[in-house]
Amino acid sequence: MRHLTSFFVALSLTACASANLNKNKPPQEYETLEITLDRSSCLGTCPEYVVKVSGSGEVSYCGFNYVEEKGLRTKQIAPADIRSLYEQVLGADFFNLEDHYRTNVTDSALYITTVSVDGRTKTIYDYVGRESGMPNSVTEVQDAIDEITGTSAWIGDVPNNHHLGAFEAYIPNCEDEFRPGAKAFRKKIRNMLKLPVE
Repeated sequence: MRHLTSFFVALSLTACASANLNKNKPPQEYETLEITLDRSSCLGTCPEYVVKVSGSGEVSYCGFNYVEEKGLRTKQIAPADIRSLYEQVLGADFFNLEDHYRTNVTDSALYITTVSVDGRTKTIYDYVGRESGMPNSVTEVQDAIDEITGTSAWIGDVPNNHHLGAFEAYIPNCEDEFRPGAKAFRKKIRNMLKLPVE
């Protein structure tokens, strides 16, 4: 009886270990993989845009403010590139990091990185996060997303000098797709402040 109990305990532990290993492996088919980077505006000229890339290499971009290309842009990249990016995500232990890294400052840009795969989604909010203990690997993932998707071609040569007083408020048609709920939230705030509805 004791041997039988030990067998089932060992079997259970092996199953748990296998599950933990599997959740850290890339999916065999990348059909469910999507990686998104959302860079917000700041009190200055920080490029504001969202870029998404799927496991098949489909890239879609929505440019807001302080970018050369505003609105929706799409392209295709090699599937091997997205696989390389996902390996970097796993190497950063992305799914086990904190959800929020925030430093108590104002007027900076917020960077939101989301990885969805096999029914699992992880989002990290980075507001000057490295000063609050965020690993450098998160910034490296953000930069890798930009590099692999080629956002620099759409952003252009916009000076990122945080010039005080700079102001753009362009809202592209792709906002609803790339920032779900943003329009409704903005309307709610305008109503609270009794401002004209857009």
